[in-house]
Amino acid sequence: MVDNLALPALMLIEDLQHEGGGDAVFRSRCRSFAEGLQRLDFLADLTEDLGEGRLYLPQEGLDRFGVTRAVLEAGQDSAAVGELVAFTCRRTRQALMDSQALLDSTAPSFQPLQRALLELAEHQLSRVEYAGASVTRRTVGYGLRKPLSVLLRERRIIRARSS
Repeated sequence: MVDNLALPALMLIEDLQHEGGGDAVFRSRCRSFAEGLQRLDFLADLTEDLGEGRLYLPQEGLDRFGVTRAVLEAGQDSAAVGELVAFTCRRTRQALMDSQALLDSTAPSFQPLQRALLELAEHQLSRVEYAGASVTRRTVGYGLRKPLSVLLRERRIIRARSS
């Protein structure tokens, strides 16, 4: 799903502002970002996806912790579900950390947007980590305060640079 859907869409968007063309390093950074965003979406929207008959968490993780679809659909707050969520969060955080390098190849005029996207993804991931196994019972969003503070900060940076 990452390589066939998320990565091509993200590379198209990122390539619009990338300095130097889409080389292998750029693609690798985009892939890390796409993977992080996709994994985050799998966790944050788990309840909603399950309710619509979809499960996107990799089978490898389910098998590793002995978690079944039925357990997730039942919203069980078990140690195994908590471990699966924590494991997936660690992999997601690593992908997001790896994608921080995208800022190095982002045109200055797009850096505020790139920084905001990365920070909001990490913020939502922290909320998922805090929610733990309860992600099987509720969708985890961004909240309101953090997105507003990130957007206002980036707006101040843009204004300061244009002064």
